[in-house]
Amino acid sequence: MRPFVVISGEGFKSLLQTILDIGVASKNPIRIKDLLSDEVTMKRAVVKTYQTIHQVLIAELQAHFQDRMDAGCTLAI
Repeated sequence: MRPFVVISGEGFKSLLQTILDIGVASKNPIRIKDLLSDEVTMKRAVVKTYQTIHQVLIAELQAHFQDRMDAGCTLAI
């Protein structure tokens, strides 16, 4: 549960760059900065995915209860 800003950190970029450098031996190396999305872009993608899944779940639950089916849940703490 790290903040999205972690992908902007130089340490993270350095780690990924090292991993790419190990696998790529060419005159034109792949730059990790060209592959990574901005932290805001990543956050927007995660939020959009959450919202989509949330809407699907709500629709499924509503359909379930319209059929007069019961449900139960527990919380593990």
